[in-house]
Amino acid sequence: MDQGLVPRLLPDTRMCLMVFSLFSRGTPRWVDWMSAFLRQTFFLTVLAGISNMAAASAVCLDRNSGQPTDLTSIANKLSDLDHGPLIKAASLSVDINRDGANELIVRSSDEACGSGGCFFSVFDGKTGRNLGEQFGGMLYFHEPFTNGWPVLEVYGHSSAESGTFATWVMEGGRYLAVADVFLQGALLKQHVDKLQSMCSIP
Repeated sequence: MDQGLVPRLLPDTRMCLMVFSLFSRGTPRWVDWMSAFLRQTFFLTVLAGISNMAAASAVCLDRNSGQPTDLTSIANKLSDLDHGPLIKAASLSVDINRDGANELIVRSSDEACGSGGCFFSVFDGKTGRNLGEQFGGMLYFHEPFTNGWPVLEVYGHSSAESGTFATWVMEGGRYLAVADVFLQGALLKQHVDKLQSMCSIP
C-alpha cells in the first residue's frame, strides 16, 4: 500500500463511521453489519500503514510505566476518572506529538487497575488540556498523524491468547475511539510483535 495513502484514507473512513453511528439506532440489521465492516476496515487500514513503515517508531506505555506521583494539583481535571487515591497514581512525561513539549500521561493507582489494564489520561504538554481517557494494558502512539497527533492504539487483555485493540484518533481536540477489533492466536501475536518492534518505552 502507498504509505501516503493511509493519512488520506483515515478521514474518509472516520466520516463513514460517524454517519453510520448516527443512523445505527433502531435501523435494519444491514446497517449494523456495515458499521462493523467499516470498523474492521479502519483498523486494517491503520495496520497496513504500520506494516509499510520500516523506519517508524512508536511511544509505548504499559501498566508499569511512570513513577508514583502526587497529582492533587490537577485533581480537578481527574475528578471524573476512577484513578483511585491520587497520591498512589503514577505519571510520566513524554512528547508524543513531536512538538517539543512533553505530554503528561497519568496512570491510575494499582487499586483502580484490573486484569484488562489500568485507566490512563493524556494531557497536552503545551496547554494542559485533557486529551482523553482510555482503559487498557498497553498504549501505542504511532504514525500516521491525524490533526497533528499520532494514532493511538489501546490493547485490552482478554485471555492469554486474545484481546481487543481499540483505535483512537485526534478529533476536535480530544482522542476519540473510532474502531476496535478482537484478535487472537497468531493474528494477535503478529500485531503485537509489529508494534513492539517499533516501541520506545519511556
